[in-house]
Amino acid sequence: MKEKIEDIVGAGNVSDKEQDLLVYQRDSSGLEGHPRLVAWPATTDEIARIMKLANLRSFPVVVRGSGTSVAGGTLADDVLILDLSRMNKVLRLNMTEHSVTVQPAVTVRQVNTLLSSYDVHFPIIPHTFAGVSTIGGIVSRNMPSPVPRYGRAGDWVMSLEVVDGTGKVFNPSKVPLFIGSEGILGVITQLTVKLVKPIASLSGSWKEGTPEELLSLLGELKVDQDVVTVEFFDAYCSQLLGLGDKPHLWVEYVFLDKGDIKEQQELYAVQSRLARLFSLLKQNKQTIHTDPFVPVEGMAEFLRFCRKNELPVYGHLAAGIMHACIRKEHPEYAKRIYKLAQKLHGYPSGECGIGRAWKEYLPHAAKEELTASKKFYDPSGIMNPGCLL
Repeated sequence: MKEKIEDIVGAGNVSDKEQDLLVYQRDSSGLEGHPRLVAWPATTDEIARIMKLANLRSFPVVVRGSGTSVAGGTLADDVLILDLSRMNKVLRLNMTEHSVTVQPAVTVRQVNTLLSSYDVHFPIIPHTFAGVSTIGGIVSRNMPSPVPRYGRAGDWVMSLEVVDGTGKVFNPSKVPLFIGSEGILGVITQLTVKLVKPIASLSGSWKEGTPEELLSLLGELKVDQDVVTVEFFDAYCSQLLGLGDKPHLWVEYVFLDKGDIKEQQELYAVQSRLARLFSLLKQNKQTIHTDPFVPVEGMAEFLRFCRKNELPVYGHLAAGIMHACIRKEHPEYAKRIYKLAQKLHGYPSGECGIGRAWKEYLPHAAKEELTASKKFYDPSGIMNPGCLL
């Protein structure tokens, strides 16, 4: 298999060396896989030829971008890893229709840095790993924006180029099938996404109180068109952030006169502090970060569960995406959290994907739809085995 792939991508772009494979044994989930080969293709044609070969030999394939999955979405045993990092070019910018066409390994930061001089941006910007998260990875997990008005990655996709599990290259008419499919149907090799003028946060306010008091503010904040984002931090997270021992909301506004913090340097300092929370929690042994979507009707019960079980929790409250944090010696709490999210009519992952870690909580209807699609686009079942299904 290695020799055949060498003929496609060149000898320097495929490896079975232990030191190379070691890099791909982990992602950001803490789980582990043991691949057999890794290849670094650079074109759609190379991927198509590799997939035809893999399909012929029933050789399983896992697609990988930056390896930021916290759900084990890029890990498996005895597989070929397709590392797409060489496919990192911005191909076309169309300011008439406000769109950009990119290869899958282009990062959000890369494309938005390029677009800054045009006063437009791609608005799905991850809360963590923002500097390395790829647009292909974001679309494959259908990540949301922390800013609710921007919705999810799929809302911004205009077209895709895909190589399916048989090696066929096509532009799917049913684009939503591939959005959020986490690499089990094929390889996204090119994307055209819509762009929008950035909404600047010009002021912000801290609000403190009990979880119940803060939740009582949410209805009014969600209908306020001047609100950009609403973030919740429980007492534990508030202490880590140096805010004291009460839960807090952080609210950002598009107008200066709405918030208490108006100086841009001070506003940026708050945003930078919040971006470090993920690392601070890791340093304090809170190593498992769940991310269920919880409807507003069930949020009070969810927060009571976290408080009762001493699980730190923070999240994008207006979007319903909450990060309950767990010490690695108590992984059983993750299952309890996802079961609770199901009970509250939520979803096991609001942000980071299902992957291998949480597939048992994938709703039955979604599982049935994906299974039917996989039979059509990946009849040999070689794409990302063990993920989602």
